[in-house]
Amino acid sequence: MDSSKNYEKVELFIQCRNLKNLDALSKSDSQCRLYVKNQGQWDFIGKTETRMNNLNPNFRTTFTLDYIFEVQQALKFEIVDVDDQVNSEPIGIVEPQLEQS
Repeated sequence: MDSSKNYEKVELFIQCRNLKNLDALSKSDSQCRLYVKNQGQWDFIGKTETRMNNLNPNFRTTFTLDYIFEVQQALKFEIVDVDDQVNSEPIGIVEPQLEQS
């Protein structure tokens, strides 16, 4: 998006409920990764902190995005189980539209 324009801002607060547990001896260490579709490609925006052993996380990290009036903006939230600094397993993905209601 063109950062030179003066867009409104929207702040997103992320929480999940009843996530699938992918760990054998504990609960999944959940994290949310946010992407925004830009010209047909998914741009990585950022990620939340990892909530250890938590299937119902309320993430402290929020995301502030430009809100473009009258334009649908495709978002992708990818929830993963973080195993270590490099490896993670997908728990789920949701792809909503940010739009005027």
